[in-house]
Amino acid sequence: VKIEDREHVLKELSSVGSISDFQFQGYGKDKEVRDLLASYYVTEYDGKPSVFAWLVDISDLKKIEQELIVAREAADEANRTKSDFLANMSHEIRTPMNAVIGMAYLTLQTELSSKQRDYVNNIQASAKNLLGIINDILDFSKIEAGKLDMEKAPFNLNETFNQLATLIYVKAEEKDLE
Repeated sequence: VKIEDREHVLKELSSVGSISDFQFQGYGKDKEVRDLLASYYVTEYDGKPSVFAWLVDISDLKKIEQELIVAREAADEANRTKSDFLANMSHEIRTPMNAVIGMAYLTLQTELSSKQRDYVNNIQASAKNLLGIINDILDFSKIEAGKLDMEKAPFNLNETFNQLATLIYVKAEEKDLE
């Protein structure tokens, strides 16, 4: 037991009369350093001042506590790495998606058959929807990092449903659904 720990115990016992849950390190029977939890109470025994004390070896608990701290730090680091990856990937994917949307827009400015125009409109709508998903992924990583700012924005519900219909159009057509 360290001298400063002994001095602390004696000072507290003389001024307060008790100490609860005092943690310190001592040596076990095997001469190995052990983490201990002690409580001391000044009392009287056979008319003489005495100290009633008990000690509990908490070495295993301390070891588990340290392992949990290390595990949490590793989990936090893995979560940060995942969030960074999501943010980087969404930024990397947005650039070509914007190019697809832009090229579809330019293509729609040319002469096209109605079937071609329908295809390009579907490409553009699907690309915009995919860009929305990518932005949602980026927002998710911002939420995890505590950096998301919320805003109110008006939207057209009919347009949203039309975009949804365009998104599932090809799959529905493949299954001969209308």
